Amino acid sequence: MAPARRKSAPRPSKRHRRRRVVLLVGAPAALLIVLAVVLAWRLRDRHPPLPPPLPTPAAGGPVEPAPRPTHLVNFSDGCVSAECHAGMATAPKLHEPVAELACDACHQGDNGGHVYPLVVGPDRLCLKCHDTGTTEPVQHRAMSAEGCLACHDPHTSDNAQLLNAGSVRETCARCHPTTEGSTRHEPYAEGNCGACHEPHASAEPGLLRGGVGSRHCAMCHSATDEEMRSALHTHAGVEGECLACHGPHATKHKGLLVADIGTTCKGCHAEVSKAVEGSVVSHDAVLKGDQCLACHRPHDSNLDKMLRGDERTVCLGCHKDQLKARDGRTIPAMGALLTASPVIHGPVAAGNCGACHSIHGANHERLLRQLNPSVLYGSFDIQNYALCFGCHSQELVLTDSAEATGFREGTLNLHRKHMTYGGKARSCASCHAVHGSVQPRLIADAAPYEGSDWLVPIDFKLTPDGGSCASSCHETLTYSRSAPTPELEAPPEGEPTPPSDPADQEGGAP
Repeated sequence: MAPARRKSAPRPSKRHRRRRVVLLVGAPAALLIVLAVVLAWRLRDRHPPLPPPLPTPAAGGPVEPAPRPTHLVNFSDGCVSAECHAGMATAPKLHEPVAELACDACHQGDNGGHVYPLVVGPDRLCLKCHDTGTTEPVQHRAMSAEGCLACHDPHTSDNAQLLNAGSVRETCARCHPTTEGSTRHEPYAEGNCGACHEPHASAEPGLLRGGVGSRHCAMCHSATDEEMRSALHTHAGVEGECLACHGPHATKHKGLLVADIGTTCKGCHAEVSKAVEGSVVSHDAVLKGDQCLACHRPHDSNLDKMLRGDERTVCLGCHKDQLKARDGRTIPAMGALLTASPVIHGPVAAGNCGACHSIHGANHERLLRQLNPSVLYGSFDIQNYALCFGCHSQELVLTDSAEATGFREGTLNLHRKHMTYGGKARSCASCHAVHGSVQPRLIADAAPYEGSDWLVPIDFKLTPDGGSCASSCHETLTYSRSAPTPELEAPPEGEPTPPSDPADQEGGAP
């Protein structure tokens, strides 16, 4: 007999299957909801929610504050109401524990007389939540003297960071005197003391954020700092010490300088100061306008002497155009003169204006380094030619040697004749242009007649064997180096013949 077939369990309907899925998915979700409700309830016990809005004052006026309680008041009773501590619910800025009504975060319970002692000493209370850098070597003195309450209100404030005063500037000014000055450092002008100083503690003196000296200033002035690091020359003696020249907050001078430009620079550059203060002839560029900064860069340069450009470029910055000198004379436009001159004086061509001129101040006219008057009439004295003979040989005028000069008639030294005879010793500038000329040998186009302002043409012509001059100081004359040497005309009566050697002069060689 065949065994009986086993009956299979009936298959659940679609409705039962949906119910099973709902139970499987919904159970964890329900558990999470329960846990959230329990957690919220526990948090509510610990930090009650913000109180409801305070009641609007009645028509009779604002709610009068309640008298100080004489009985114990627990935190659970609430600290904020329309009659008690109402401002702690309405102030623009609330300390976080105040906002959460967590008075017990900072205070112990009422110990009688409505007094709630701090949970720890005032020097450690704020440190429970706030890191103020207590391990740093430099502490803000206000914190050590008065604690955090020197600057901050512990409960409420109308100002950011719960400051006692209306702003950071006003808060700092309560202890730190305001620095006056028409030029103000941008952060200081904006009242942003925290841009440079840590408010609580720092590893650096002055509570500086960036470090000492230029390290701090480089936080904002990075371009200047990078230039100083890469330049060939930096301002010697003040590298990294920006405050040697600049004030940190405000000054009365451009560029936040501690004094005017000239005074600031001369404070260190004693030799320059001596040249400027002790000079007979001053240089306007040193005394007016940007003064030293007209020629020199203040922080760094790739050129010697911290110049803004090569010497010729710097000088032409002012002397490119015609100028009026202090003594009333007209200084010609050197830019046009040099552009039109195919023959340039060696020092000028080399860009070395300082070879002849003392830049900061001089004791000789036209800021010349040595004596070289523009017009000479009288007995010859070689000391009057000290400037030119600083580079050119004195043999030009002291000997009759044929090798001394190309300006000769046969072997007669015409330089010597022009400069030493007749009681009318001339300046080199009587015949030569000192900066540039269209004529060879730097011969000038014209010469002042007898020292007057009347210019007479020279019309010099150079020839292979000599040259010629047109009628001006004398009739038209020519000279030739190969011609027979004429007799040397005697000097006027009473005029001494110049010595052939400077050592033979009274007083010895110049």
